[in-house]
Order: sequence, then C-alpha cells, then structure tokens
Amino acid sequence: MAEDFLAENNLCGQTLLRLVSRAHAIIAELLRLKDFIPQIFQSDQNKYHEIVLDFRYFKEQDVFDSKINGSDILMELDEELRKNYIEILTRFYLAFESVHKYICDFNTFLHDLDEGIYIQQTLETIILNDEGKQLMCEALYLYGIMLLVIDNHIDGPVRERMLVSYYRYSVQRTHSNSKLDEVCQLLRSTGFLKSQPGKRPQHYPEDYFKRIPIVPIYLDVVIGHLRSDDIYHQIATHPHPDHRSTALAQQAAMLVICLYFTPDILHNQTAKMREIVDKFFPDNWVTSVYMGLIFNLIEVWEPYKAARMALSNTTQAANVKECSVKHCNQLDQLIIQLRQLLKEGVLTEEFLLDNMQKLINLIRQSNVTLRWMLLHTNALTAGAESVKKCRQIRDQVLNDTKYQPVTVFELLLDCAELELNVRETFRTLLTEKRTNWLRCKNECMERLTELADVFSGTKPLTRVDKNESLQLWLREIAQQVEALNYEEGTASGRKMVQLISALEEVQEFHQLDSQLQVKQFLTETRRQLHHMIRTANIREDFLITLQIVSDLSYAWMIIDSYTGHMQTAIRNDPTLVGRLRATFLKLSSALDLPLMRINQARSADLVSVSQYYSTELVSYIRHVLHIIPQSMFALVEQIVQLQTNVIKEMPVRLDKDKLKDYAQLDQRFQIAKLTESVSTFTEGILAMKTTLVGIVRLDPKRLLEEGIRRELVRRMAMAMHVCLSFNTKAKNSDLAHKLTGLGETMEGLRKSFEYIQDYVRIQGLRMFQEETARIVGYNVEQECNTFQTNHIQDWQSKFQSTAVPIPRLSSNDPHSATFIGRLAREILRITDPKTTVFVPFTNTWYDNKSQTEVLNFLLFSQLERALSTSGLAGLDTLFAFMITTELTNLFSDLNKEVFRIQDSLEALAELDHLTAPTTAILGQPNKTYGVYCARFHKSFQALLDRVLKIGQLQLLRRSCSQQLKSTASFDSGLLWQALETLSLSVVNDVVHRDKSSDSVSTSLLPELTEYLHWSGLYEPFEKIYVATHGLDLPYIPHLLLLFIVSNVHKFTYSKQLSSLVSRRSQDGVDGTPFVIGIATVLRHLGTATTQACCCLLIQFARSHLEFGASNKENLMEIPSESGTTLALIEQWEKCGLISRAFLNSLLNEGVWSLYKMSMSYCIQEKGLELCRLILVSCQTDLLLGSIRISAWNGIAGPFRLLGFVFLVNQFATVNSQSVLSKTCRSNSVEGMEYEQITCVLELTAVVCYGFLILALALYWPNEANTYLLFFCLSNGILAVIAAFKPKEDCDLCRWNGILTLWSLTFGFDMMYRSQIERKYMAEHQFRLCRKQPIYLTIIRTWVVSTVTSFAAWNLYRYSPAFQTCFVKASQTAKLDETMISFFWILFFYLRPLAMAIKRIPHIVMTCHRQFQVLKHEKELGINGKLLLYKDHHRRLFYVVTSTVSQIILITWILLTLPYVSQLISLVAGLNSAMRLEEMPSLYTTIFMYIYRSLPLVNCLLLISAFIAYFSLTVKG
Repeated sequence: MAEDFLAENNLCGQTLLRLVSRAHAIIAELLRLKDFIPQIFQSDQNKYHEIVLDFRYFKEQDVFDSKINGSDILMELDEELRKNYIEILTRFYLAFESVHKYICDFNTFLHDLDEGIYIQQTLETIILNDEGKQLMCEALYLYGIMLLVIDNHIDGPVRERMLVSYYRYSVQRTHSNSKLDEVCQLLRSTGFLKSQPGKRPQHYPEDYFKRIPIVPIYLDVVIGHLRSDDIYHQIATHPHPDHRSTALAQQAAMLVICLYFTPDILHNQTAKMREIVDKFFPDNWVTSVYMGLIFNLIEVWEPYKAARMALSNTTQAANVKECSVKHCNQLDQLIIQLRQLLKEGVLTEEFLLDNMQKLINLIRQSNVTLRWMLLHTNALTAGAESVKKCRQIRDQVLNDTKYQPVTVFELLLDCAELELNVRETFRTLLTEKRTNWLRCKNECMERLTELADVFSGTKPLTRVDKNESLQLWLREIAQQVEALNYEEGTASGRKMVQLISALEEVQEFHQLDSQLQVKQFLTETRRQLHHMIRTANIREDFLITLQIVSDLSYAWMIIDSYTGHMQTAIRNDPTLVGRLRATFLKLSSALDLPLMRINQARSADLVSVSQYYSTELVSYIRHVLHIIPQSMFALVEQIVQLQTNVIKEMPVRLDKDKLKDYAQLDQRFQIAKLTESVSTFTEGILAMKTTLVGIVRLDPKRLLEEGIRRELVRRMAMAMHVCLSFNTKAKNSDLAHKLTGLGETMEGLRKSFEYIQDYVRIQGLRMFQEETARIVGYNVEQECNTFQTNHIQDWQSKFQSTAVPIPRLSSNDPHSATFIGRLAREILRITDPKTTVFVPFTNTWYDNKSQTEVLNFLLFSQLERALSTSGLAGLDTLFAFMITTELTNLFSDLNKEVFRIQDSLEALAELDHLTAPTTAILGQPNKTYGVYCARFHKSFQALLDRVLKIGQLQLLRRSCSQQLKSTASFDSGLLWQALETLSLSVVNDVVHRDKSSDSVSTSLLPELTEYLHWSGLYEPFEKIYVATHGLDLPYIPHLLLLFIVSNVHKFTYSKQLSSLVSRRSQDGVDGTPFVIGIATVLRHLGTATTQACCCLLIQFARSHLEFGASNKENLMEIPSESGTTLALIEQWEKCGLISRAFLNSLLNEGVWSLYKMSMSYCIQEKGLELCRLILVSCQTDLLLGSIRISAWNGIAGPFRLLGFVFLVNQFATVNSQSVLSKTCRSNSVEGMEYEQITCVLELTAVVCYGFLILALALYWPNEANTYLLFFCLSNGILAVIAAFKPKEDCDLCRWNGILTLWSLTFGFDMMYRSQIERKYMAEHQFRLCRKQPIYLTIIRTWVVSTVTSFAAWNLYRYSPAFQTCFVKASQTAKLDETMISFFWILFFYLRPLAMAIKRIPHIVMTCHRQFQVLKHEKELGINGKLLLYKDHHRRLFYVVTSTVSQIILITWILLTLPYVSQLISLVAGLNSAMRLEEMPSLYTTIFMYIYRSLPLVNCLLLISAFIAYFSLTVKG
C-alpha cells in the first residue's frame, strides 16, 4: 500500500509528498534567514528610520512618498538602502511568499481531491493508507510550524518593515501574478514580540493560524487520527507501557500544533482533551515540536479552559513527584549498567549476539529517562517563566530528581558511546553475515565428517570403539548440514534446531559423555549451529529500532545548556573528545526528521537543507571544542611569561659556581609540565576520528587548526579593539603609547605561536600573518562601508568566515565603526592642518604654537610593528576612501553652490572676459581680484576645509607608501625588485600596445595592483580617485584662481623649510597640505584645466609684480603675493603636476631670477646650514649605529669592528647623500659655486671615511692606513676653510699648509718604516719579528716631521706661489701661480701610488706561499700540523689585510683625481668657478656618481677581505 501510494505513477501521492518536502525546505530557509535580519529593520534608532516604514505606509502612501521625494537627503538614503538591501529583502520575501504559496497549493490539492481530479483517490482512501495518513497530518503540522518559526524569530514589526521596503524597491509588485498583498495579509504583525514573550496577545496563535482558511473536514479527520491512531507505528519499538508517551512523542507534537487550527477543542471539548492528555501526556508536560522548539504545555495551554483542566491531572504534585523519583532512581542504575558494558573487552560480537534484546532494552530505557530529564529540567523560556505554576513544577522536579547537570551529561555520554559501539559492531556483523554463516556451516560439516571417520575405525582415537551405525548416522547428519541453504533462512533455522536436538540425544543415548574427545567434537558442532542460528537472526530491523529509540532531535536546542559541562570535562581530561564524538553523532540523528521526506521526493532541496543543518551542528561542535585552543593559549601565555620574565638567559661563558643559579630546575620543570599539557590537548582532539556529520566531514586536524585560528582571531581583534581606543577630547594624544602597547601584545601572540607550532603541528607564522591580514581587511572593509553607498555585508565579505568568524565589536566612537577607523581619525586629529605645520624634508608634523613635534616618520614604523604590513596597507586604503569621499563631496558642493546658480556663472564669465588673454597685465590687481573673491567668500570656507583635508590625507598616504616601500625592499628585496620590473613592463606594454589586440591580461592587473599596494610601489599624488568626465563645471579654472587668490595672503614662503607656511598661527592653515590638496583637485580636472589655472595664476603674479614695480623704489624686491604664488606653482612642478618647460614658457628668466634671489640665502649662510644638516645627520646615524653595536656582546675583536665600520659608513653615507641631494635641489644652494659644492661633498666624504680610516689605523697600523688617516685630517681642515671662509684669508691657508705638511711627512715616515718592518716579517713568515722600543720611532718621526714642516714654512713666507698650494681654485686664483701647486699635488698623488703598486706584488707572492702551505697540509706530520695551526691564522690575517689596505689606498687616490683635473683646468686657462646648475648634465652625473661610489667601493673591499680571510681559515 505504502509503495503504491508513493509510486512515481501515483500523481496524488507524489503531489502530496512534494508538498511536504517543500514544507521542510521552507522551514530550513526560514531558520537560515533568521540570522541575517538587517539591523536597520530591527530598530528605529538609525539614520534610515524615516524611510523604513511599517504597514502604516499603505494607509498614507502618497504622504510618505512625497515626503521622501521632497528631500534630497532622504532620497539619497532611500537609494542607498535600495542598493544595499534589495538582495536580502528579495530573499526574505521569496521565503515569505513560499509560505503563502505552500498553503494555497495545499488548499488547491484538497479542492482537487474533493473534486475527484485524482482518480480513485479521496480523503478517506488517503487516510486509510499509512503513508497517506502520515503525509496528510504532516502537511498541516508543518504549515503551523512555518507560522510559528516566522513569528518566533522574525518579529511582526520587522516583517512589516521588510515587506514595505520590498514593495517600494521591487519591480515585481507591478506583475499581474504578484501575491504581495496576500503575503502581507498573512504575515502582518500578530502582536507577539520575542523581546516580550510574557505578554501573549489575546487569541494567539489561533487567529494567526486561520488567516488563510483550511477545509474544516480535513482538520477534523487529521486531528481525529492523530488523537486515536499510532500513525508512525512507534509503539512497536517501545513495547513497554511506561514508554508509550515517549513512543508517541512525535505524534503528540504534531497534535499540539494541529489543535491550534481548531481552538474549539482546546477551549470547550473537555472529553477529547482528557483523552489526548491521558494518551500522550500522562507523565510529561514538556514537548519538543520541531528541531528543538520546546513547548511547555502548562504555559501554552493556559488560555484554554478544556486543555488546562485536562492537563491538571498530569501536573498534580503527587504525579510530578512520582515521575521525578522514578526517573531519578533509574538514572543512577542506568549509569552503572552502561559503564559495566563500556569496559574494555565486554561488548564483543558474541556478547552482542547473545544479548541483543537486553542491550536494546537498556538503550531504550536510557533514552526514555534521558529525554524526560532533559526536557523537564531544562530552563524555562521567558514566557513560561512568567507563569507561576511553571516555576513551581520545575522547582519541584529539580528537588525531587536531585538534579545534577553533570550526572545527566554522564548518562548522555555513556548512552551515546554504547549506542555507537553497538551500532558499529552490529553493522560489522551485518556486513559479514553471509561469510560467518557459511564459515560455521563448513566447520560443522568438517567436524561431523571427522567424527564419522573416527567411528569407522579408519582414524583411531583413544578408547573409541568402531560403531558403524553411529558412523552412518553422523554422515547423514553431515549431509543434512551441507543441505542447509543460506537463502532459506526460516527453513534452515528449523532444521538447525532439529539437528542440535539430535546431537544432544545421540550424546545421551550412546553414552558418549565418558569419551571426552567425542563429547568435545559434538559440543563444538552444536555451538557452531547455535552461532549459525544467531547469525541468521541478524536483521537490519535492529539498526532501525536502535535509530528510533536513540533519537535526540528534541535536544537540538537544549544541548546548549550542557556546553559548559562538556568544556569543563574536556579541560580536565582532553581524551574525552573521543567519547564526545559519539554524542555528536547521536545529535546528528535530528537531521533525519527534515531530510526523510525531501529524500523520498528526490527534491533538489536535499543538498541545501542538509547543508544548513549539518553546518549548524558543525558550528556547535566547533563551539564545544573551542575550549581546547582556549586552554592551549592560556598555557602558552604562562610559558611565554616564564621564559621572558623568570628564566635567565644562559651566557656564552659561565662560571661553575653560578651554574646552579642559571639551572632553575623548578621553573624549567614547570615549563616542561605546561608544554606537556599543551601536547595532551592536541592529542585529545586529534584522537577523534574523521566523522561525517550530515554531509559535512569533520577532520580533527582541520578542526584543531580552525579552533586555534578562531581563538587567535578573537584575541587579536580584542587587543586591537581595546588598545586602539582614544580620547578625542584630550589635548595630548597617547597614540604612540597605545601603538607601543599593541605592538607588545602582538609580539607576545607571535611568540606564543612560534612556541606552540611545533607541538600542535601547524604553520604558526603563516597562520598568524593570514589572520592578521584577514582581521585588518575585514575591519577596513566595514569602515569603508561608511564612505560608499554599496555596502559589503558580512555574508558578502571575502574576509569573513563561518568556521573562523571575525567578531564585530561595538565602537565607542560615533564616527568610526571599527578600530581602524578610530586609528585613522586619531591620526587625522593630531595632524590637523589647522593646528600643525608639516615639514616636507623631515616628513614631520609640528604644533604651530608650541613648535613641538607631533608626529614623525617613526610613527609609521610603529604602526607596521603593531598592525603588520597588512595594517599599514589597510590604513592607506582607508585614507584613499576618505580622499574619494572628500573629492566627491567637493565637486558635489561646487555643483550645488556655484555652478547651478546663475549669478555665480555670470560672475565667472565676467572674470573670464576680464583675464583674456592671460598674457595681459591687470591694473590694480588687489581691487580687481578682491571684488570677485568677495562674491564666493561663503563657498570658499567649506572648500578650504576640504582641500586641506585632501592634502593632509595625501601626505599621510605618501608616508604610508614610503614605509611600505622601505619594509618591502628590505625584507623582500627580490620580490620588490621583481614587482617593480613587472609594473614597469606592464605600463610600457599598455602604452605601446596595439589597440586592436589585448596585450595585458585583465586578471593580471587587479592582482598586480594589490601586490604593488602592499609593496608601496605607488605614488599617491598621481592617483585618480573619482571620475570627473561627466561633471559639468564651466569656468572651473577661474573659480580655483579666485579660491587660491582669496587664501594666498594667509601663506608665506619659509626659506628654512623651503615651503609655504601659515603667516599667522591664528589663520589655521598649513601650506603644504594646501598645495597638495589643490594639486590633487587639478589632477582630477585634467591637463587643460591645470594649465589654464596656471596661466591665470601667472597672470595674477605678473600683475602684482608689475603693480609693485610701478609703486616702489626697490625694483629688486618682489611682492609677497607674487612670491607666494610663484612658490606654490614651483611646488606643483616638484610634485609632477606641471612641467618645467611649461613654466618657462609662461614666465621669462628675469622674473624667475628675481624670484630666486628674493627666496635665497647668502653663500656663507647656505654653506653653514648645509654643514649643520650633514653633521646632525651623521651624529644621528652614529647614535643608531652605537645602539645596534651594543647588542653584539657575543662578537669580539675584528667582527665587532667590521660591524661598527660598516654600519657607521652606510648610515652616514646614505643620510648625508639624502640631505645633500635634497639641499642641492632646494633654493638654498643654488647660489653656491662649483668649488664650494666640491668642498662640501669632500667634507661629507671625510666624515664618512674618518671613522673607517681611524678604525683601520687602530687595529692594523700599516703604511696605507696611516697615510689615509692623515690625509683625511688635512683634507677635512682644507674643506672647512675653503668652503666657509673668505678666499683672501691666506694666513689661515698657510697655517693649514704647515699642518698638512707635518701630517704628510709623519705619515710618509711611518709608512716607510712600516714597509721595511713588514718586508722583514714577511721574509721570515712572521716568526722572527724584531721588537724595537716604540718611543724611539715616535721621537725620530716627530723630529723629522717638525724640521720638514718649518722648512716648508720658510718657503711659504718668501714664495707667494706656494701660498696657493692648498687653496681651492676660484676666480681669485691667478693662472701663473698655479704651476707649483700643480706639480706639488701631482707628486702628492703619484708618490704613494707608486709605492703602493711596488709593494703589492711582494704581498701577493707571500699570500700565494701561504695558500700552498695550506694546500699541502695533509702531507705534514703531527708536529708540522700543530705548528701550522698555531700561526696560519695570524699570517693570513696580516697578508690579506695588507693587500686590502693597498687596494683601498689606490682606489682612494684614483677616485680623488678631480683635484688634479681642477688644477689642470686652471693651468689651461679655464674658469672653474661654474654654477652647478650650469654644468652639462653628463658632467653633473659623473660628478655625483664618483662621490657616491667612494663608500660603496670601500665597504665592498672590506667585506670581500673578511670573506676571503675567513673562508681560507675555515679550509685550513
């Protein structure tokens, strides 16, 4: 019958089955959507409250529409809401409509059934069929569940707002088949609110259920059969009378729901209600109606008289106590019995076959008790809590049962584990049933045949006589066993029983008991036959019964209350996770209820519904097991704290007496113990087997990794949220302090991961970086939602995850949604252009009143340390969104306030006519421009704020990009260079590609852009943030001209900073953000607008210059308006907005020269300022180098020296180069002459090389290093005098010459004697070093040097030509006085060069000999090896360093030959007093590259020498 009704060719059965299947899918969709209700529809406290309307809208539709259409703000909000929420509103509406469509289709089915559409099918015939009766009852029951799910999870006002919003935004409302009105009628508010469950509306929910009428006769038939029949035949699985209410629990839940469709029974029909209670609720009053939806009948039947009176018998105190005591007693007994069966080795296959019925009875009783305890001890709902009787009865149950949650949890755990073991064992038996039966059959045949042979006498057996009759009988029995057929189970079973009886009789009648071996054969044969009978009785019905009695769907929600007990048990014993697996599998039985009908109907909804319920269950499992990563992190925090603060770091060398102090055995044992606990937690979760939960496969390793990620995300998100909260009203910001604290927290988490990764087998660093990037990306995404109309919801975010969700924490800042927004706005607050001054050269913000530093470039390195590279890139992205918003609002405001007003357009047109052509000069510019500026004064104030904000954001973006670029080039140099090359290649390909072909992949560009962003390979000033091609902005250059002119008087040009600054601090403006902001606006308006604006500004500057020249006596003084305007335009040229050629075409050279003269220092001031910058930068670098050197305590001798020299050399060189290049590009050095710049460069090089040469001379006092030391000393003094003193002061030059001669003489003498000493030492392989008193050498050298120096002094006094030996070439030097200088300096270079070249071959040969000795080391005896090992380090060290010193000497001399070339130019009659800007570009390039190559060559030689030396010593 059942198969016939559900057959595919049975249209009636298939239609009804599809309806019921669809009902389950609708309920799953409603449950899924309940977690995605937009917040704006749940509360009136939001910006959309005026356009999010309930059903009042339908009564006054025209009023509300006119209100919205009459306000631009409301229209923008309305459009924003439509874009962001139409997708989710459509999904909710489709779910609501599906409920309405379901009941309409079901009513249509009943009508067709009544009309006879389905042949041979009527309501009565369907009810007579078991499957038909079940489906008819389920159809009504599921409709009621739909309505209750909607009302319990989606409040009535929320539904109304969503339906009205969908009605307003959707175009489907105009369709003829739209059911929107009927849907609104069905789902209008019932008055029930989940926030006020105690206030139950009158006649609820019966009025709600009859909004769409259902055929009354159908209702009576369904309720009648539910009341009287066992429609699911569950009593067969629960034969015990006490278990009847449990067996009929599902039917009882259906009846409770269906009774709401006929409230008259609940109100008035006492007899029927008494029958219902006596049959279904004699010992229970709490039931689960659907997937954990709990009904307390005392509460839900309180308004109904008949139902309340019928239930009063059940809820009497005596009955409640009887039930409670009974289940309490059974609870303890069941736990004892279950634990006996769960002992190792008890539950075997033989035991299961012998005790199948006992096991199923025990499991049934356990589940009955467990069900009663879970339901009746569960916490009351808010509605039940408001009913006094509910509270009294629950308190009585808790007292009478002596309720202990742990005990109930133990019963659940033991019962689930036993069920799992029985199920797996029985499935194994069922799978191997045929094999085992045949095996037992063959063993019986073999034993009977063997025993027959024994009685035949062919196989003699002790004390067994030959018996032919018995032999024949046994052979006959064996043949009967062989004739048994597995397929004929019943007949074979009866036959086996007869064979067992026959074998027992033959053993008794033939007196075979005395023959033990024969008796053993017969006993084993009977045992095998018994096993065959038990194996044949294995049926799949046992598993079905087991699945029915072990149902736990009623606890789908109740199980949450036991989560804490599960986690506590896991914390105490991590191995419990393996046992919890059985509980989770038992809970997955709840999926059978909604999926059975969907599977029968072969519906496409099977995957989505099973996916939803499986995902919900997996989420719960993750929540339970999350205690493991929480406990692990707590343990690791203790470990890190001990390692950081308690455990002492073991030094390289340690005295024996102090060994005990550093051992710290107790603390190390504590660390080991904590580490072992971490490993135990890991083993506990990994011990859980891979489990299939619904259709989701749970991998324990992945589960552990997801749990660790979840805990890491929670901790990092909380740390960022707490640390990055600021007091916006505080005068002094604590940003740096907060970032330092966050950086320490993040470093602690990173150390935790670094420690834990080896014990839990995860990639800690990768996980840490991925989750940090995900957290920052998600928060940036949510923060950017406030700047765009199309919001990215959580379910749309690529950063959000179900398995590892990122928490959304409420912000205490009303303007920021996340911590990244608070951070960005705090940076904007402290760098506000109204209160700070930005210095471009140092990339620092200063307070404009106190002149104290507010923020510098070090803050961005702190940001990167606290939030990693992803945080800095995310902050930069947020700044970009802010710029986009400001630009959009700026153009929108201009369009509204200026370009839509006719008077403004006429004024701009007049200005355009007045300024045409731009080459003309305007008379009385102050008055002319002032008239037009006054007309737009109101608009310019708001425009100024936006321009300053844009400039501020651009400067911050550039700082972020510089930090990102620095980090990427240092940490990932190869990747950074590859990205830079790829970027240039792509740009070149795009520029030169053929328009007919697509040469660049569209998928490459977005990915490459992200890489370039994270690497800092972008220029914020050149970015285009908004599209302006569609904007109609006539006369925009003239408007920007007026805007700049109206604000130019607020700025002045600072010669010290080489930038525009505020003239008065009260004006609240800063020059650099103003310039950058205007440049950004112009870049978006295009090249034509930019050039037009520049032409107008040049006209403004020339007009003021002409007007000032006609009214002032000093024609060389430039007016402030012109100077400031030209400075602004020049800064535009520096940031790449316009070209230099374009400016030269607009303004002649005379005006530029006058401008530069007015903005420049005198030569002496420029030189002193440059020297000060260089020296300060070098001191800073020395300090940083010393800090780094102090960390190298474990490195001694040459290693420490090499590190010190390398760091100082690199820091000083790079910093001095950058300062010098910046200064040379500025106006402060343009007046310096070529030879003075040469001196400054020389001074910089001397500062860099001084530390290097001093270190070389101290450690390796050879001739080359000594010479270089004194050369640096004399050259430095020369550079200072020549660069910063007047050329006529020849006395100072002469004294400098005396000092130089003394230094060189001393150096040459030391070099000569050192060479002789080294030659002697090299010839004897450094073994016979002569020891001479050092003071004799010093005295002799001092005397020789002094005599030589005073001899030179006399030459200086009587020969004026020698006075210019050390004076740098200039316009004052005469050509006929330079010949002696030429030969003197030429000799000064050639002599040491020749001496160095002479000594190198000898040193190379000596080095070659040492290599040969090392090569033949194996041929030496033991004494020879000892002698070699003793001295070869020292020999090689001196040989290699001597070679390097000579090479450095030669390199230095060759690279400083520009001195000689300068003298040659003087002798040849050339004028060397050239301006740097007038030099040819090739000469300038060569000059700069020679200067920059000096430190690089030096450091490379040093590093190569050390590499060569230590590589040789390692080989030796």
